[in-house]
Amino acid sequence: MFIYRFRINFEEQDGFTRDIDLLTNHTFLDFHNIIKENLSLSEDVEYTFYMCDHRYRKRRRIYQPGAKPAPKRHAEEEQNNEAPILYMDKCILSDYIDDPHQKFLYIYDLAKDWNFYIELARIMRATDGKKYPLISASQGPIPMEISRKPIPLPGIIDDDDDDISAIGVESITDDPEMEMDADQNDDEDENLDGYSDEDLDELDDSSFYQSGSPDLDDEIDESKA
Repeated sequence: MFIYRFRINFEEQDGFTRDIDLLTNHTFLDFHNIIKENLSLSEDVEYTFYMCDHRYRKRRRIYQPGAKPAPKRHAEEEQNNEAPILYMDKCILSDYIDDPHQKFLYIYDLAKDWNFYIELARIMRATDGKKYPLISASQGPIPMEISRKPIPLPGIIDDDDDDISAIGVESITDDPEMEMDADQNDDEDENLDGYSDEDLDELDDSSFYQSGSPDLDDEIDESKA
């Protein structure tokens, strides 16, 4: 048995890649499920695959199971309007790969149009004992924009803590002792503001410690005598 190794890149996040190994008889639904599991995606939104040319221009669409395509299809599919509708659970991978670098587009949440670019990287023999599909290589974190699992950010307080935080702040600002200390500090600042630069120079006692002070020299001579 052989496997396909696909490399996936996400358009909104540099440095994000996933290598996914699937058996040649896996379906596109299997492909979707391994992506969904790895990235913690929701099933509550629409998703789809597109077969693409070498420049990722859309050719054939592969719908999610149960989808009801509109009578008027995508403009880029006009040349295939007479072809049957393709569904992920009915499409075997090997039936839709005719290029050693076959490209697909996986779109998650059609309302927001998150695009994942997929390229066939290798065709290799399956390893005995391994369960496929699997993630064979992973680089970069899960994109926060699409994950169904919220990622807490440092410094962000939950809504349940808002009332507690508000009470804490109010109790501190209403403390009379805190207000009294603040008033004292303000008074000290005002007193200092009343001095001029000349007054502050007169308050400087650094000249007292100079060895050349006459009074200090007299005291030293008397102690020696």
